Amino acid sequence: MNRPRPSAVLRFAFVLWGLLTLLIWLSHYHPIAGDSIREWRNTVQSSSGFSTIKLMGNWTHFLVAVISLFGLLAVTRHAGLPICRWCSTSGAVHELAPVAWILGSGLLGSAMFGVGLVGLLFPPPRGIAISLLVVAGIAWGFPRLRSVQARHHSFRIEWHATACCLLVGTTSLFLVIAPEITGDALAYHLRLPTYYQYAHKFYLVSHQFCAGYPSHIEMLFMIGQMITGDTLAKLINLGMACGLVMLTSMVGRELSAPPRLTSLLMISTPLVAFSATRAYIDIGVALYSTLMCYGLLRYLDTRSWHWLFISGLALGWSLSSKYTA
Repeated sequence: MNRPRPSAVLRFAFVLWGLLTLLIWLSHYHPIAGDSIREWRNTVQSSSGFSTIKLMGNWTHFLVAVISLFGLLAVTRHAGLPICRWCSTSGAVHELAPVAWILGSGLLGSAMFGVGLVGLLFPPPRGIAISLLVVAGIAWGFPRLRSVQARHHSFRIEWHATACCLLVGTTSLFLVIAPEITGDALAYHLRLPTYYQYAHKFYLVSHQFCAGYPSHIEMLFMIGQMITGDTLAKLINLGMACGLVMLTSMVGRELSAPPRLTSLLMISTPLVAFSATRAYIDIGVALYSTLMCYGLLRYLDTRSWHWLFISGLALGWSLSSKYTA
């Protein structure tokens, strides 16, 4: 079905909205970017001055973390794909790619929680884990990047959602590579998983007030810490923010709302801009809550109880991430 092309006024308004969104992001980042850049600069300076070797090592570590993120996306997609095939009635499973990623991440976090309960929380050999994820990320990511142009007419998630995700990624890059400096992330979002890794199981950290809080998102952060460290944990959070934007576009389509407007409203929210580049759990809570709403909307449209099952899973993962979800 050929859709009518938007008029020049609408295209100009969309470009203007995108520029305003970029300005909102930059103005929001400005007060914290200075501290982050200073912290990052201190990490690449040795006692005798600037170290080029250490700088190259940091960038190599970051690139490895990015490719490892693509590997994790491949793993989560294949983990959630069977549930999407189970729910899809049209057979076009590729239209539900973000749903498969979200379901896979939820299953992966639940699996990590189960491993910790039975006392088998042993980190994998880092070199082997990184190699497998890099191979999976390259084998899965590059062919799909080449085929996006050929499939864009039938792909349900249109270009505007992808553009919003690229905007998130490019403007957030320099904050993701910076060391974590926020209080909550250092106090327990990243701190508590390290305790569990040393003990190889879950236990009550009596001196930490937040140890009894729901910790589903922290399980995903712990996977990143086991593989490459805090950088991959922050990249996982950024990936969930991109998934949130894409899923918001899908919810807007179900509600017959302009998908461009829903995506831009989500991405231009200052709290999303802040939380997307920090090891916070708010993006994950919003992601699972939005998936719950999307499942309910699809149930009302198709009357298939499979979508109620997905909605219930998403609600459970959201509540297991934060009490106030």
